[in-house]
Amino acid sequence: MAPRHPARAVSRRGFTLIELLTVIAIITLLAGITFTVLPRVREKARITAMVGTAKQMQTILVNYMTSSKSYPPMYGYVSLDARDIAAGDPIDLNYYFRRPYMALMKSHGQEDLYDNFSESGDTDRDEAISLLEFSPIGNKDIASGAVTFDESELYNGSNLGTERSRQLNAEKRPLTYIAVNASQAKAARRYWVETGDFLGTTWNRNDTNALRNITFPPPTLDAYVLISVGPSGSTFGLLGDPPTGNYDPQHIYYVAALRAYYLATRDLNDNGALDFEFQARTQQDEGATEYDVNGTPVNNDLPDPANAKNAGPLIFTSP
Repeated sequence: MAPRHPARAVSRRGFTLIELLTVIAIITLLAGITFTVLPRVREKARITAMVGTAKQMQTILVNYMTSSKSYPPMYGYVSLDARDIAAGDPIDLNYYFRRPYMALMKSHGQEDLYDNFSESGDTDRDEAISLLEFSPIGNKDIASGAVTFDESELYNGSNLGTERSRQLNAEKRPLTYIAVNASQAKAARRYWVETGDFLGTTWNRNDTNALRNITFPPPTLDAYVLISVGPSGSTFGLLGDPPTGNYDPQHIYYVAALRAYYLATRDLNDNGALDFEFQARTQQDEGATEYDVNGTPVNNDLPDPANAKNAGPLIFTSP
């Protein structure tokens, strides 16, 4: 008979407290890295997608310019062919453009070309729709697919309540499009810089020769910017109130656009980085820039005082 061997003892040793704490610390560290890095990766991916969308829009705009010899007008602009029509003549609805630029380019409702960072038509999050934020959604006929717009009156910031409400509750909106005449935009910029009005809040064509040669409507629209609210989710005042001063009320949209274009393309220290652009402010420290302009110290603050130190929107300029 084979000899019997004593039973082997079964090890029941568990984790020590130190081992458990070490594992917890590692998991916590990995989770912290994930929560820190993942949002940045997603943000970068969305910015890359937005850059791609902007390039598509730029191609469409170039094709429009090639065929029309002008970029499309913005909502509220006086028609380039309406110089001799009485201002606001209700009989001639073509005096003002009352359709969004996307409709003129036959891309209205094409959401893959919209601002993928937007959450409504309210680009500055002030619970209102300003003149330059207004981009009609229109009414779509289910059977034909045709979209019609309310062209009975021009939006003045308080009327067209149903359309305004729809824009406040929209999930996405087109990229903000600001079209100007390049030479006139340069003249306006010179006026604001020379007078030390670095945020373009005033307009007095009697003060300087810079504004006297600006005609309404402009001879052509040959420059533009496209603006996305970007990761920060706001335009931070770039689409704010029009300048105050002496210009005819029917040209308020164009004067407001000249200011918005000036702010969007502003580079007061000529370093090649736009003063209020998101990537310039977050990657090139443009938001912290301080410099001297004609003897006046300037902080690179955004037009919205409540968010002056924040990052700005994404800005794409015309070729």
